[in-house]
Amino acid sequence: MTNFESGLPELCIQEQLDCVSCTNSTAKELADACPRLPARAVARLFVQIHPHPGCARMLRNFNRAYSEAVGEEPAPLRPVLVTGAAA
Repeated sequence: MTNFESGLPELCIQEQLDCVSCTNSTAKELADACPRLPARAVARLFVQIHPHPGCARMLRNFNRAYSEAVGEEPAPLRPVLVTGAAA
């Protein structure tokens, strides 16, 4: 479900999650599990982890948090083509 006024997933609103801490947390977890991913893979995984359209604006933050967690400079982002519908 979506809260149409905020554009965020209903779960995030119910749990009082803010976008920055949410994406920082998931990026750090991904970095712990997969520390040597190329930038395109990180971007693709972001879309799979955060499929809601309201989350899309947080890709840069996710990329930065992942890079910081693995001790690298954030890579420049290129557009990611997403095919198929997220369930």
